[in-house]
Amino acid sequence: MKYLHIIPLFIFLVSFSACETDDDPVPDQFEVTYDMVEVDSSGVMGTVRISNDLLRDIFITVEVEGTQAGRSYPLSINNASEHLDWPEVITLNPIDGEGLSHTNVNQIQGMQTTIEEWLSLDGLVLVHESQDSLQNHLSIGYLGSTDPNIPGGL
Repeated sequence: MKYLHIIPLFIFLVSFSACETDDDPVPDQFEVTYDMVEVDSSGVMGTVRISNDLLRDIFITVEVEGTQAGRSYPLSINNASEHLDWPEVITLNPIDGEGLSHTNVNQIQGMQTTIEEWLSLDGLVLVHESQDSLQNHLSIGYLGSTDPNIPGGL
């Protein structure tokens, strides 16, 4: 009788000790954010966010400040990942007059990807000055091992 109080504790511990294995290393919903830094004192900076939803659609959202209201800015990712058989340049939806771009990657023609591939991407997110001036960049985001703020980056 003196050990009866231990039985509920034992049942509680056993119920939480069951292991559940999951072969998918990334949760159903996942998000990672990188900084966008200004180029040549342009004043354009912000964040790039890579995320997915429960349907496994993958989204890239870029939010920047320092852009001119009402103007559109081309946006791209330059792929530096040798392990991914992707285009060298991936064009995203342009940044609108409010400083926002939201791209569903699954809707880019020819892009059949997983969130794991996007999380392993080494590349650069580039905000371009204009469609006529794609070589001029206003802001840059470093993805993966190109990020100078992580050990081993750039």
